[in-house]
Amino acid sequence: MTLFSSFLIIHVSTGLCAVLVGVLPVVTRKGSRAHRLWGRLFAGLMAVLLLYTAVVAVGLAAAYWRSAREARDRIAALTVTLSQARTLEPDQNQRILVSTGRTRASIPVGDIEWFASAGNYVVVNWDGKEGLIRDTLQALEARLDPRLFTRSHRSSLINLARVGQVQPLSDGAWRLTMASGAELVVSRTYRDAVLEKLGRTPQGR
Repeated sequence: MTLFSSFLIIHVSTGLCAVLVGVLPVVTRKGSRAHRLWGRLFAGLMAVLLLYTAVVAVGLAAAYWRSAREARDRIAALTVTLSQARTLEPDQNQRILVSTGRTRASIPVGDIEWFASAGNYVVVNWDGKEGLIRDTLQALEARLDPRLFTRSHRSSLINLARVGQVQPLSDGAWRLTMASGAELVVSRTYRDAVLEKLGRTPQGR
């Protein structure tokens, strides 16, 4: 249950209590004068609380809708960027020699979905497979096309053209589903950094 829903329930419940406590003794005429007095006093307090919860609920609703609109703007900006990345023609001559156990494979950069840092090595992921290269993520990033590859985390680098689907999470992060079906999470910090680097900062920020 969201905070907004909780305040809405309190708001409605407080209103019902105010009506029952303040009106019931007057309607039945069976309450003592003191009881009716306390009932009216309690009803007054409930009215104040009702007003307070109403103001808070309106504020929370406004914040919720503003946050939802900003989230939609970010997703729209990223969707445009991903569409443009898919139209780029990767350099087929640019390949990376990857160690896969006892053998090595020459992988076209355009086929690689993401890189992950692993100490003095970088894990290369492509088509559901993985291998190692002896390099740093920073040096690798400097050699790659920035229109295609960007950081999704301080220890990972993704190929935007290989992102199939984007799903916003409740904490503001993104879940990216890659072409192979693998899922990667982009934190709020790197989410904004990705858009700013690509010149796709949503309006309103």
